[in-house]
Amino acid sequence: MQGNAALEALRQAINLEQRGYKFYLEVAKRTSDSRGQEMFRSLADD
Repeated sequence: MQGNAALEALRQAINLEQRGYKFYLEVAKRTSDSRGQEMFRSLADD
Protein backbone atom coordinates (compact mmCIF):
# COMPACT_ATOMS: atom_id res chain seq x y z
CA MET A 1 0.00 0.00 0.00
CA GLN A 2 2.84 2.42 0.74
CA GLY A 3 4.16 1.96 -2.77
CA ASN A 4 0.84 3.11 -4.21
CA ALA A 5 0.82 6.20 -1.98
CA ALA A 6 4.37 7.05 -3.01
CA LEU A 7 3.53 6.57 -6.68
CA GLU A 8 0.45 8.80 -6.37
CA ALA A 9 2.51 11.48 -4.61
CA LEU A 10 5.05 11.32 -7.44
CA ARG A 11 2.29 11.63 -10.06
CA GLN A 12 0.88 14.67 -8.29
CA ALA A 13 4.32 16.27 -8.02
CA ILE A 14 4.99 15.73 -11.73
CA ASN A 15 1.57 17.16 -12.62
CA LEU A 16 2.21 20.22 -10.48
CA GLU A 17 5.58 20.79 -12.14
CA GLN A 18 4.06 20.46 -15.62
CA ARG A 19 1.27 22.91 -14.80
CA GLY A 20 3.77 25.39 -13.37
CA TYR A 21 5.95 25.11 -16.46
CA LYS A 22 3.02 25.78 -18.78
CA PHE A 23 1.82 28.65 -16.59
CA TYR A 24 5.16 30.47 -16.60
CA LEU A 25 5.60 30.04 -20.35
CA GLU A 26 2.10 31.40 -20.97
CA VAL A 27 2.74 34.40 -18.71
CA ALA A 28 6.05 35.01 -20.51
CA LYS A 29 4.17 35.16 -23.82
CA ARG A 30 1.67 37.67 -22.41
CA THR A 31 4.28 39.93 -20.84
CA SER A 32 5.48 42.77 -23.01
CA ASP A 33 8.51 43.63 -20.87
CA SER A 34 11.58 41.71 -22.09
CA ARG A 35 13.02 41.40 -18.58
CA GLY A 36 9.70 40.04 -17.37
CA GLN A 37 9.67 37.51 -20.20
CA GLU A 38 13.19 36.43 -19.29
CA MET A 39 12.24 36.07 -15.63
CA PHE A 40 9.17 33.94 -16.38
CA ARG A 41 11.11 31.73 -18.78
CA SER A 42 13.74 31.27 -16.09
CA LEU A 43 11.06 30.27 -13.59
CA ALA A 44 9.67 27.79 -16.11
CA ASP A 45 13.12 26.22 -16.45
CA ASP A 46 13.61 25.83 -12.69
